[in-house]
Amino acid sequence: MDRHIVYPGSIPLETDQLNAAKDAYYGVGWLSQSAIGVNTQVVGLAVTPTSPASLQVNVAPGAIYSFQTVDSIPYGSLGTDANQFTAQGISKSTTTLTITPPGTVGQSINYLVQVAFSEPDGTPVILPYYNASNPSVAWSGPNNTGIAQNTVRQNTCVVGLKAGSPAATGSQTTPAPDAGYTGIYVVTVAQGQTTITGGNITALSTAPYFPTLPQIPLAVQASQWTYSPNFGTANAYLVSLGPAPTVVNTGFRFQTKANAVNTGAMTVNVNFLLVYPVVNGDGSPVAPGAVTAGQMLDLIYDGTSFRITNTSVRQRLTGPLNLYVATTGSDSNNGLTSGTAFLTTQRAWNYIQNNLDLNGFVVTVNVATGAGYAGMIGSGFCTGQTSASSIVFLGNPTTPTNVTINATNACCFSAVNGAYFTVAGFQLGATGGGLNQGIGLNAAQSSQIVSQNMSFGGCAVSHTFTSGGSYIFLQGPIAITSSSNSFIYSQFASGVNVTQATITLTGTPNFANAFVNVTAGGLAIGTGASISGAATGKRYSGTLNSIIVAGGSAMFFPGSVAGTVDATSSYG
Repeated sequence: MDRHIVYPGSIPLETDQLNAAKDAYYGVGWLSQSAIGVNTQVVGLAVTPTSPASLQVNVAPGAIYSFQTVDSIPYGSLGTDANQFTAQGISKSTTTLTITPPGTVGQSINYLVQVAFSEPDGTPVILPYYNASNPSVAWSGPNNTGIAQNTVRQNTCVVGLKAGSPAATGSQTTPAPDAGYTGIYVVTVAQGQTTITGGNITALSTAPYFPTLPQIPLAVQASQWTYSPNFGTANAYLVSLGPAPTVVNTGFRFQTKANAVNTGAMTVNVNFLLVYPVVNGDGSPVAPGAVTAGQMLDLIYDGTSFRITNTSVRQRLTGPLNLYVATTGSDSNNGLTSGTAFLTTQRAWNYIQNNLDLNGFVVTVNVATGAGYAGMIGSGFCTGQTSASSIVFLGNPTTPTNVTINATNACCFSAVNGAYFTVAGFQLGATGGGLNQGIGLNAAQSSQIVSQNMSFGGCAVSHTFTSGGSYIFLQGPIAITSSSNSFIYSQFASGVNVTQATITLTGTPNFANAFVNVTAGGLAIGTGASISGAATGKRYSGTLNSIIVAGGSAMFFPGSVAGTVDATSSYG
């Protein structure tokens, strides 16, 4: 901002004082604009009842900030100034407004308290002027005319009251502000009322109050700018944030409260800008019933959709649920019908893990006939699950070869970190020799898989593998059609149980390590199983405190080479 310079001995001019005042005016204006912007804002101006209560209200001192022309009329001898900035209009003292109730029984009126920026010239004074003919006697007014002149350009906040139309109580409406005015409060008065109380006074939700610096921490704590109730429906949300956003960019975030249980896919309209999809945190559709009435939702925009980031959003099942996977599906589908199937079993698991509370009920993932499905990893026990039979991946138990899992450098089905599930009716094949690769059924880290009616094709490492306190239970007809290093590979206090299985080998597959390979506390139980067909390779191998239970016969497991156990292990 500018600061004018004057010098000792120079003749003072009226423009010196005018320019000094104008420089200060510019400084305050641009400071206001930098802090507040160009939209109209107000501060103070609280409306309260009188004390004692009456049919009047008090409007406290305050200010309005409004984008204005600097000087639309001449400012003394400086003339006009068409530049614009945010000007401050002040209401210096309390304003008292009188409220008149309607005269008809059963009616009420809404009165709008409104404010406006005004810049009148005022405080007229008859000023002394220099009298050149007799300097010792000043003229009274210009040219000794005795005319009073305005001495102050006043930037004021004008407080007004506008009455609405009387109407039956409950149906009355608030009038719109007059041109140039901004509404800040509504005072409602009914016929016969003799006093105004705090309950009759309401701040307008659209009133453009801005917080002072001490108020900002409180506003942040109260989520004043990031929370809005849902003014829409259970599935189509409408929120009104203040100040109103003009654009929604990636990372835009707000909170709202659900007003009902959702019954389908969800959307949100932010301040009438656009309608955006609402999805789960992982990008999946929100399942019907996943959002409950009264639930707080935290949403963040990812550039396409608003994601619910608080992961407590789960659909609590009230009965069994079917999900669907198909080679013609898409992982952007909801998976709830065969026509909206997922593409992968991994997507189905993620949906169960992230979105459902099983509540003791069974979820069946129906995998349609097809070849080339990718493998999946199930990690962690699912909410509301009771056992491995709570989650069933169901292919074709009658003809497992019709539903083929081909896991490239992966496992067909992996259960880790305490995951439990059942698989039935699949043909399994897996490639890769690295960690968690080349395995048909893999259970690790206290996990469990129950397998029924399966067909095992070529698996580079093992058809089944357990480790870290995990178990696999093989039940029903089991077909082995291709080679692997082992059919059973178990280690680290884990086991594979085939006591309820009927195992049929075709094509004389080869097992490079052993048909049954247990080590480091591994366990294999085959007693009661029925095994037919031939294989090449070692029948069994047990090392490092491992146990193989086979009913006593050394010929129980197939192979062309006798099995062995070390001194720390047992076979029987």
